[in-house]
Amino acid sequence: MNLPFTAEECKQILSMLKNKTTSANHVSNCPTHYELLGKAFSLISNGNRSTWILDSGCTNHMISDQNLFTYSRPVIGRTVELLNGSITQVTHIGRVHLSSDLILDNVLCVLYFRLNLISISKLASDSSCITIFLSQFCVIQDLRSGKMIGMGIEREGLYFLDQAKKGTCNHAQNLHPNL
Repeated sequence: MNLPFTAEECKQILSMLKNKTTSANHVSNCPTHYELLGKAFSLISNGNRSTWILDSGCTNHMISDQNLFTYSRPVIGRTVELLNGSITQVTHIGRVHLSSDLILDNVLCVLYFRLNLISISKLASDSSCITIFLSQFCVIQDLRSGKMIGMGIEREGLYFLDQAKKGTCNHAQNLHPNL
């Protein structure tokens, strides 16, 4: 069996799991999910900073490009732990409009992080929507209107936001009659 990690990388992952820390100014982002994020790094290594991953294990929405904000403010003294165990500064916190219906608040900007993550738990707590995961895709549905406001496509174990599918159906049920 070919594993995507070297023995040293496995040790780093185990070390992160054992040393998970969280405080008001330091956020340890999804160490249990990072076995999949290595794949994400290779999938988006072409420099496409508009790629978004729907992540059920992260505690915060995160971006790497400050230009994605529609509104932001500088932050001092807040850090996040990255995949390799290093701790880096959050430079800004703000709002990102992915579409007119899908707006993310309290997004952390971490310049040395290469991914844009949508935290499913943060999305559920900050807005009135649900995310339904199926084997090949997921849908984000607004509970007030019943409208699909986003869709993710599964690739190699990760769900990537499909920004081309903005509100293409009125209800998630229309995508799959057995929902």
